[in-house]
Amino acid sequence: MHRFPLQVLPAILAVALVASYWVYQTEYGDQKKTLGIFDQLLPGQFNSSTQYTQFKLVQNVLRMHPDMQHVVVETNLPLSEYIKSQNIQIKVTDHYRIHEFDQGLSKMKSTLRFGLGEFTWAETDFLLYKLCWQNELLMGVNIVYVLLFPSEGNNLSERRQIGEDLLRLAFEWSYNVNQEIWMFSNGMWFKDKKLWQAVQLADRANLVLNDEFTANLKRDTETFFSGREVYDSLEIPWKRGLLLLGPPGNGKTESIKVLLKENDKPALYVKSFKSSTEENAGILTIATSNHPELIDDSILNRPSRFDVKYTFELPTHELRKQYTELWIKKANRVSHVNFRDHFLEEIAEQTEGFSFAFMKELFVSYLLRTAHESTLEKGKDDPEATMRAQIKQLVAQIKAGEAQTE
Repeated sequence: MHRFPLQVLPAILAVALVASYWVYQTEYGDQKKTLGIFDQLLPGQFNSSTQYTQFKLVQNVLRMHPDMQHVVVETNLPLSEYIKSQNIQIKVTDHYRIHEFDQGLSKMKSTLRFGLGEFTWAETDFLLYKLCWQNELLMGVNIVYVLLFPSEGNNLSERRQIGEDLLRLAFEWSYNVNQEIWMFSNGMWFKDKKLWQAVQLADRANLVLNDEFTANLKRDTETFFSGREVYDSLEIPWKRGLLLLGPPGNGKTESIKVLLKENDKPALYVKSFKSSTEENAGILTIATSNHPELIDDSILNRPSRFDVKYTFELPTHELRKQYTELWIKKANRVSHVNFRDHFLEEIAEQTEGFSFAFMKELFVSYLLRTAHESTLEKGKDDPEATMRAQIKQLVAQIKAGEAQTE
């Protein structure tokens, strides 16, 4: 077992250890040497004319493993994730973690700052160091990885081949998506499996929109991917932009999920889009906005950015009736709902001004209320009266929201 070598820590962390004296044993061939942490760390850190922390940390690691080959990586390294995807266990033999409270998840989370992991790949034993230190100049954290491994060969390139092969496969794996979608948020790209799963659950049968409207949207998507030759023959860039507009809760996001599922094309999800797409051939950009009046005119009304705009209005009386019929069918799977035919018409009339999101909330809240009452062993209320009460409650909620925005 390899104990994590504390002598590679920067001096600012080592100062906190003044009350104790850490000893690390390392092997150079058959000869063991006992190294005091301050003998190794403090003179080098404070007496040096340069404070190149990364160089010193890496050199200290290499000194402890003089017979092993190494590869140093500065960028974010997906090696741990790749190794786990190959059903290979990484044994963390020592580590130093920082614990913080995640307010969004309402729980403590830990971040590995320093660590040493061991694993075997391609019948070769590897060591992986993660080193982390504060960058006071950039007000951030620097991270470097050191991959160590035994190897044989006639030259340096051959001796490092297996380590470089492993890293190449790890990076190639990280760039590919496997039941995931690339998402850009907070200034960085990452693969989101939950978003992919949400797309797979999308169903066109749950979209209650005007038939011509949905047919045009589907046609614009499908003809783009099948029409490259048309674009080439016209000598125009093979790209297109669709902008979905309208108040929230009327099907914009769900429509995009359905289009992604039906077309089965690689997708990039960007929460805030500002980059130019002038040179991106073969890309269909689909954007949504609840407030088009806030979009810069050079984006909103420039055809080369968004060629077609689809406005998702509040559902009409007929669409609200269709949506009600859809949800009655769903509700009957959970709890038998016996509404008279003319009451469906009444629901459509009483929900004028409702978005699809509010229509969905109406039925979900109704089912939750009836389920709750059944657990209390109360007598069955008139289902139509219960539904009217839920409509009245949501109407009051919508009016309250409108009053706050005035």
